Amino acid sequence: MDSASAALVAVVECEAQDREVGDPRAPAVRARAVQDALGQLDAFEPGTTEAARRLVPAESLALIDASRATDWIPAAHDWHVPAAIVETLGPRADAYFRSVLTRQLEAPLLRSTWTATQRLLGISPAALFYAVPLGWPVIYRDFGSIRILPHKAHAAGLRMTQVAPDVFEHPAYLTSFKGFFGGFLDVCKRDGEVELTAAPDTATVEITVRWT
Repeated sequence: MDSASAALVAVVECEAQDREVGDPRAPAVRARAVQDALGQLDAFEPGTTEAARRLVPAESLALIDASRATDWIPAAHDWHVPAAIVETLGPRADAYFRSVLTRQLEAPLLRSTWTATQRLLGISPAALFYAVPLGWPVIYRDFGSIRILPHKAHAAGLRMTQVAPDVFEHPAYLTSFKGFFGGFLDVCKRDGEVELTAAPDTATVEITVRWT
């Protein structure tokens, strides 16, 4: 591990303080991220927070609302949130998930990781990909293994393997992933595109960001 990776790992280890909710072996999402995804909708489009909340089952919504920021929300409850956002916003969901990424980088869960990344690697989509294997486990647990693909001059990407079945069973997860990585372009103020390829048969997802 090089010095940049070691420094970022140290930051992430300080940030990630786990408290289990439900089965610790099940895929799960950090409660703060789930709560913010619902709570920030009105800032994107007034009135949509309540509309999306109505689509989330009462049991799942109660768990999300009652959880501490560092708790884990099992995917069995969490998937209703991206699904509700996609149903509420329709084609605008991609732009919303992009905005969520930019907010998360300034929020407590990822702020230190993002600050360290900028200091060590500068601001570029490629630099953000470099930090993904360290920041991803702060938000997602047991959703799959991540490998960063070789960078090109104006492209970077990753491959997720052993992806949790929940991701393929609930396509809104893929919509959210594509939006999150599209947020790399917004954070770095670059024009570009995001390509996501999902292969349920091999439990693999590949995401590539290209910019100019």
